[in-house]
Amino acid sequence: CIRDSCLYLRILEGEKKCFIEEIPGDTVVSSQWRSEIAVNDKQEGRIETFESRKMGITVTVKDPLEKIVYSRTHPTTSRHVFTTTAGGEYEICFQSNTSSWFNKIIY
Repeated sequence: CIRDSCLYLRILEGEKKCFIEEIPGDTVVSSQWRSEIAVNDKQEGRIETFESRKMGITVTVKDPLEKIVYSRTHPTTSRHVFTTTAGGEYEICFQSNTSSWFNKIIY
């Protein structure tokens, strides 16, 4: 975790996870992430993770008026910083950009 808070998302392939945050106007919001594919190894009883160059995360941010203020696909490790223009509820969504793998989970 970095600074104030952190959030871990478990996303299946093609799945979209969003959260809503009340943010004051003129506030700098920074997010940083790393995505990995997790494979459940039933024989060993553990979960193994690995990065894939083909995998990425699409990040979308909507302002309180539901206008998309940011939407971009990033590689497995990246960060994004933006400054809010108005106070209110911002929706931030993360979605895997691939559906080529089966029964795998992004962390």
